Amino acid sequence: MTPPPTAFSEPPPGQPSGGDAEAHTLVKLLTHQRDHYRQLKALSDRQQDLIHHGQAEQLLTVLGQRQGHVEALTTLNEQLAPLRPRMSQIAEDAQPEVRTHLRELVDDVQGLLEDIIQQDERDKSELSAGRDAVKQQLERTARTPAALSAYKVAAPSGAARFTDRRG
Repeated sequence: MTPPPTAFSEPPPGQPSGGDAEAHTLVKLLTHQRDHYRQLKALSDRQQDLIHHGQAEQLLTVLGQRQGHVEALTTLNEQLAPLRPRMSQIAEDAQPEVRTHLRELVDDVQGLLEDIIQQDERDKSELSAGRDAVKQQLERTARTPAALSAYKVAAPSGAARFTDRRG
């Protein structure tokens, strides 16, 4: 019977050590996160185009696709939660190439997230403006029957007073 490994034992050959394992796990999770944000960014661009062209049905499809990525990102954030407080230390302890890759991933994720948020704010404003325009049109349409009724009351009943040359 072999004794259990101690905290100071060397990992088996080909296996990353504890710190390296955390760094590789962090790289894997951040890579998945970046990939989902890239897909969200592409959907955000598509969303903008659909809003601009007033294609509500297709917009709902895109929003559904975005929801799938948001749910995947929620799961990834839960997996990242135990590592997040120590991310700087994990990166600092990692091999230089892994450290550089981690910084690039974090920068990519942050940049994509900022772009998506800005685009969503612009889209929200455009949707609100469109909603307000529709509301004004509906209000004008609702007033039209009242205006027509007012003309009917003011117009004399009976035969028309004016005719053209034909009759």
